[in-house]
Amino acid sequence: MVDVASVPTFAELDQFPETVPMLQNGWQPTGGPVDPEDNQGLLNWPLRELTDRTRYLKTRIDNMAVKAADLVTVGAGGEFLTINEALIALSERRPAYKPGGFITELRLLSGFIMAEQVLISGLNMGWITITGDDAETFIDRAYLTQQFGIRIPAFGVLDGGVLPRIGQLFTMMNTGSATDRCGVLCGDGGGATVLGGAGVKLAGADGANVAMGGRLSATGAIFSNAGENGINAGGSTTVSAIDVDVSGCAVRGVLAQNLASVNIGNGICTGAGSVGIEARDGAIIYAGNAQCRKAASDSTSDIVATRGSRISAYGAIGGTNIAVNTLTANGIIYR
Repeated sequence: MVDVASVPTFAELDQFPETVPMLQNGWQPTGGPVDPEDNQGLLNWPLRELTDRTRYLKTRIDNMAVKAADLVTVGAGGEFLTINEALIALSERRPAYKPGGFITELRLLSGFIMAEQVLISGLNMGWITITGDDAETFIDRAYLTQQFGIRIPAFGVLDGGVLPRIGQLFTMMNTGSATDRCGVLCGDGGGATVLGGAGVKLAGADGANVAMGGRLSATGAIFSNAGENGINAGGSTTVSAIDVDVSGCAVRGVLAQNLASVNIGNGICTGAGSVGIEARDGAIIYAGNAQCRKAASDSTSDIVATRGSRISAYGAIGGTNIAVNTLTANGIIYR
């Protein structure tokens, strides 16, 4: 009978041997510690290499499992130089379930300038939150060059993917082309969360563009002073943006179209160049207590419903393009 407790075991080194020896006819069938040159431990030789490989792989798999909150830094002096480098490394890991959950923080160090696009397709990276040391992080618009979906975004998600949560306020620099350059794009079932006080200011085009079943949660977010619309939602999308700031946009604060559903209750939609908020083509906007005036006094282009749309504007500030509480071909504005 073998005394199991006294049997020596392999050391299981954390290394990956490049080869595994094959037992050969004529070798002495020896056990014990491996010493091929002295014909010792020949039966254990391939087992030792396989054992080391197994330990190496187990260590790597364990390291991939994210079981608690973590922090990675991006920028000069950080662990990574770009957001994409950090996301590539983090994407190789897999978050484990924990009751109550946890978030990995990707922190942009002071002075970091975003000279890249973060484009996610079909991958869920919602367990990561992007934060920053500075009050605002600049986006160098000249580096927004790749079309992704229908726009050229700084942050884009398609095909059911989920962007990292955006917990930092970004400001686009006036560099390169402004055409189609938007802050956040969600399309084809992709989703994004922008936290309160975070977002993208001064986007060349839309602050946020949500299309084709995309989803955006942006309570308290900031998409102000966009070159087109603060929020542009269309194609059966859903946007929850209570308390959002889309003030000072060149065209509209909010545009909802083609069966989009947008909640901007208590939002700030003032100072738009063309229309405060607009629902068209069967879209729905909830704008309770929202501020929608383009200027100092009410106008018919503050709150606009067209082509069979619906706006709930109880307590909202601003004029309307149609008589309130009256169903028309343009739709209805409740007030």
